[in-house]
Amino acid sequence: MKKKNNNDDEYRFEERDDERTFGEGLISDLEAAEQDKLEKAEAWLKAQEYISEFYQLINSCGQVSYYSNMRHFVQEESHKAKLVAASYQHDLDYYKEQEISWVAKARRSLAVLKFKASQVGYDFEEEDNTFLNNLALSKDRRESYKYYLAHFKKNGKIYSPDELEYKYIQRIMKRKKR
Repeated sequence: MKKKNNNDDEYRFEERDDERTFGEGLISDLEAAEQDKLEKAEAWLKAQEYISEFYQLINSCGQVSYYSNMRHFVQEESHKAKLVAASYQHDLDYYKEQEISWVAKARRSLAVLKFKASQVGYDFEEEDNTFLNNLALSKDRRESYKYYLAHFKKNGKIYSPDELEYKYIQRIMKRKKR
């Protein structure tokens, strides 16, 4: 229903059948919608932090694997490892130091990841050393975890460490069936 406003020549609209216009309903609806948007944005940010920290841990474990393998191969005087070490002018001590450094970085990343996981409602049930060793020893596991974490933006679902491990085991079982 339109009413002519006497103060100026504009029209104003009143909706007498909408209960929200009788009180402060429209304002509270708007505030509730803004609060909902804010909560969704915070949840999305926490999920992004969790995923980025998981990537950091996976990359750290990959570096641990690389330096550990290079240390072992240089120590065993593998021809290919000696060529790589010589081309970068690295020796056995360099690989030992780097391995120790990356192990410390991986442990720190795991501690931060546990904190970020608790913020999104996940918990680590596996022991720290077992989890880190599994990631460091298996390139396939690292790639599988990265693949499933990368699909967060596509389907909006993040996976707990247990779910990632379950999906990885399913992947291995499918390969065995072939």
